[in-house]
Amino acid sequence: MYFTLFFIIRDFRSFEKGVIKYMPFKRSHTKRLGTAIRNLTYSNILGQGFIAIVQGTLVGIGFVIFGIANPVFWGVVSMFLSMIPMFGSPLVFMPAGIIEISNGNYVSGFGIILYGYILVTTIDNVIRMMLGRRIANTHPLITIIGVVIGIPLFGILGILYGPLIISVFLIMLEIFDANRLELAKISGEETGENDEN
Repeated sequence: MYFTLFFIIRDFRSFEKGVIKYMPFKRSHTKRLGTAIRNLTYSNILGQGFIAIVQGTLVGIGFVIFGIANPVFWGVVSMFLSMIPMFGSPLVFMPAGIIEISNGNYVSGFGIILYGYILVTTIDNVIRMMLGRRIANTHPLITIIGVVIGIPLFGILGILYGPLIISVFLIMLEIFDANRLELAKISGEETGENDEN
């Protein structure tokens, strides 16, 4: 797969022309499908990077607020771990909270856990929905359902593939509907011409 991917990326213009040539749609529909896939891919990739930076920064700020040691280091660790959906950032602030509680610092311990679950983990969904809506014009439900379905099927890549598959499916339905209406219009015109004859 990596070998094939290398040549696809290296000769992507030729690959793109071949795909457009053999797609069973009108050229305008094929371009629309390609644009939608590109925009959705950009929104997910950019979104994931931006979410990682925001979550890492928020974890670092939380460590500073509650007086927990090494906020910059754990913020950077949280930034990388945030790529793991649902379990990323909690792998940093949960153990930190438990350690603080075990040391008798109940305010810091419970504070960082509540701060993490209320703010850090929630911001992931908010940013993902906002970017999906702005860049790819994707409804937030498509993003959420796509991620929920995609992660069990594809693992971490399901963050990208889940919403992409659902969006492509909906676009294909619209294209098929537009083709059906065009065919009905053409057959109606032909029937009208035969009646006149």
